[in-house]
Amino acid sequence: MPRGTHLSAEERGLIMGLSESGAKISEIASRVSRHPNTVANFLKNVESYGKAKRSGRPSTIDERCKREIKRLAVNKQMSCNDIKRHLKLKVSRRRVHQLLAENKTVKYSSRVPVPMLLPRHISSRLSFAEKYKFWTEEFRSVIFSDEKKWNLDGPDGCHKYWRDLRHPRETRHKRNFGGGSLMVWAAFGYAGKSRICFIPTKTNSEIYTQLLEEELIDFATELYADNWTFQQDNAPIHTSRATKTFFSSKSIPLLEWPAISPDLSPIEDLWGILSARIYKNGRQFDNIRQLKDVLVAEWELISNETLQNLADSMPNRIHKLLMAKGKHINY
Repeated sequence: MPRGTHLSAEERGLIMGLSESGAKISEIASRVSRHPNTVANFLKNVESYGKAKRSGRPSTIDERCKREIKRLAVNKQMSCNDIKRHLKLKVSRRRVHQLLAENKTVKYSSRVPVPMLLPRHISSRLSFAEKYKFWTEEFRSVIFSDEKKWNLDGPDGCHKYWRDLRHPRETRHKRNFGGGSLMVWAAFGYAGKSRICFIPTKTNSEIYTQLLEEELIDFATELYADNWTFQQDNAPIHTSRATKTFFSSKSIPLLEWPAISPDLSPIEDLWGILSARIYKNGRQFDNIRQLKDVLVAEWELISNETLQNLADSMPNRIHKLLMAKGKHINY
């Protein structure tokens, strides 16, 4: 007679929860649709359940074959089906996948999305690194700036948490277009940060230059007098003729920034810190006013030490960029 299947992790959690609440074995068995003996055996040996080795026929896959499977998967990026066919294995595709999963040195992971860098972008990034590779404390006089969109429902992507298997899964609301959003602009340097400013989702050069005149100049002058340099990315409103004319008329020095280089910008890390605080524990917001209030409050709580560490990270970013020969860096 074939052996029954092991209890799943969810079944084990439910059984333990029901047992702790005082339910009888027969009641638990009925609830999880399992034989009472199965439930009783599990509760007798919760820690060792499912760990006993079962006898079976010897594996047809030796250690040398396992190493070859790993090599084809990692170096050749072959699928489990392709590996099976290539090595003429008399096992299922699922078994090949199991062998890879058992290997402690490999993990099935998704590729990290990064902006596509063309040769001209790589060349521009290398030129930037060469020009500023001897800068150290000079970056303490740079004001880094950026815009960012915030959704009521939180950032796009996965929302994972540690779950007690004895309890149902937590849920989160999902609304069209993230439930609504708002756009902000902010800047920071080694010496401090600007106010967080709320701007239209669709911003043009006129709105952008008006924002800089009202927010940037006084903030920068107060912290650095006349000894500061402004950093921005290469968004169209940042590089338009009207914006360039504004910078020229105000004699604002600009840090030459390479295109498609968010990995070099410390303000991207600052947004990440702020996002982790705002959406902590899967938090969602009912309306824009609520999100605005939390944004302002959390922005004010960012410490000067955090700002200084981010500004001082620029020399290391440039060193990594040189080592990567202009390609994307992990920072």
